[in-house]
Amino acid sequence: MDHKECLKEKLKDLPEKPGVYLMQDSLGNIIYVGKAKNLKNRVSQYFYKHKHRDPKVEEMILRIADLEYRIVDTELDALLEECRIIKEIRPHYNRQMKNDQNYVYIKIPDDNFPKIEIVQVREEDGGVYYGPFNSRHRVETGVECLNDTFLIRKCPTPGRGKRGDGCLYRQLGTCVGVCTGKVSPEEYRDRLKAVCQVIETRDKEMMKEISGRLARAAEDLHFEEAARYREYLLGLRYIQGRQKLLNRTLRHNSLLVSSF
Repeated sequence: MDHKECLKEKLKDLPEKPGVYLMQDSLGNIIYVGKAKNLKNRVSQYFYKHKHRDPKVEEMILRIADLEYRIVDTELDALLEECRIIKEIRPHYNRQMKNDQNYVYIKIPDDNFPKIEIVQVREEDGGVYYGPFNSRHRVETGVECLNDTFLIRKCPTPGRGKRGDGCLYRQLGTCVGVCTGKVSPEEYRDRLKAVCQVIETRDKEMMKEISGRLARAAEDLHFEEAARYREYLLGLRYIQGRQKLLNRTLRHNSLLVSSF
C-alpha cells in the first residue's frame, strides 16, 4: 500500500476530538505540527482541493507521507501541547509558516523596574508569564492599555539617569518616570501587582473605567479616541478570557494528576 492509500485509511479513522497532529515526510521526519478542536475535520481539510491555498501549504502537503495524532481533553490542552512540541522539535514548516504558530506570552521579568514584555518563548528565569496567546495583535493592544493605565516603564534606563523631569514618556504622562530615580522598587511593584490583578480578572474596575472612557469619547464625537479605547477593551477581554480558560485547564489537569 502506497503513502496516499495509507493516509486515506488514517483519515477515515481520525477521531472527532481535540488534539494535535504531526505530519511526517517519507523519511519519518516531523515536518509540521498543528492543533485541532476536531481532528477529523481539521486534518481532512489538508487533502481537499483549495483554489487560494498558500503555496507553502501546498508544498508541505506534497511532502506528507504519514501522520500521527494525540488526543487531549480540550482545545486549550491541544494548544499547549502544540506549543510544547513545536518548541521541542522545531518542525520545518512551522518555522516557514510563522503565522500558524505565532503564539506569544506576556512576561514580567524578575527585575526591580521591569517592562511588560511580549515574548514567544516561556523560560525558567524567575519571570511571571501569562499565556500562551495566539493573537499577537490583541495582546499588543491589551499590554499597551495596561502600560498607559498603570504608567509602566517605557524608558530604557530605570533609576540611572535622574534627569529632572524624566524621559519624554514621563513628560507626556504615560510613564511613571523611574528614570528620575525618584520611584522606589516597592511603589513600582505595586503597579505591577495591579497589572496582574487585571490580567487575572481580580480587578474589574479598570474595565469599567475604559468602557466609560469609550462611551464619553463616542458621545463627544471623538471617534479616533473612541476607536482606541475599543481596541483596548478588545485586547484586555481577549487576554482575560484566554488566561481564565488556561487557569481553569491547569487546575483541572492538576486535580487529575493528584487523584492518581
